[in-house]
Amino acid sequence: MNASSPLPPVPLRSSPKFRALSLDLWFTTVYFEPADEEVWRRARRGAIREILVDRSGRPYSITRVEAAMNAVRGALRAQGVSNDMLAPRTYLEYLRHELGSPVEPTEEDARHLGAAGMEEAPPRINPEARRLVERMEARGIPVVAISNTARPGEVWKSFLDRRGGPRFRFVLASCDFGWGKPHPGLFHQAAGRLGLSPEHLLHVGDFWELDVEGAVAAGVAPGLYRGLWERYPTPEERAARGRADDGRPGLLRLDSLDELDEDSLWAIPGTSGRLPSEQEG
Repeated sequence: MNASSPLPPVPLRSSPKFRALSLDLWFTTVYFEPADEEVWRRARRGAIREILVDRSGRPYSITRVEAAMNAVRGALRAQGVSNDMLAPRTYLEYLRHELGSPVEPTEEDARHLGAAGMEEAPPRINPEARRLVERMEARGIPVVAISNTARPGEVWKSFLDRRGGPRFRFVLASCDFGWGKPHPGLFHQAAGRLGLSPEHLLHVGDFWELDVEGAVAAGVAPGLYRGLWERYPTPEERAARGRADDGRPGLLRLDSLDELDEDSLWAIPGTSGRLPSEQEG
């Protein structure tokens, strides 16, 4: 597309009424501080060393585990795959092969790896997300979460429920399916599980390529959330997010999730049971 070509509008109806909402996790529902990442890496290495011991039952050295993790990461990247597209058990199988460990990982091992570091450095919960989900559910509007993450959806759902976070109907994680945003699969899974066609779902997230372009490609209406951009770990990331916005018309640009607390956006159950376009007369 050349610079003079008009931008394609976001697929919003002229009088949008959505039946469900999906939220991104990172920097929409939760966020982290820079120091948290090292805690998570350390906990992940520790979990791997506990699970994948050598033939004498001894844990591998940290250096050996890190080398195996780097080798697996490089092999995956060469195939166009990232770690957050692998189920924890599959990831452990890759590492087992790289290390030469005799241990066959179990589902319990996979859950242990998937939750590693969550208690030591729990992600910070966005209070706007918690308020919004409560208000949407009070209207009868279901809210779910979809995310590119190496932690399974059940780990996230349990964490948020325990920590007083948003009570999503469910959480869909890329590692549970083998593909992530901007692939349309997670969006379609969310709509399908809710019994809706994609155009009746509104997805809101902070990342242009994943959340906006991904939703548009899936036939889902997007909203771009900017309220936690200031929490990004580096100034470069903050600047990159702002540059990504191509200015296309019709896009919901949100500085607060509270802006979604607006009846005009939603087809509220019990008012008619149908969208305006489906009314008689």
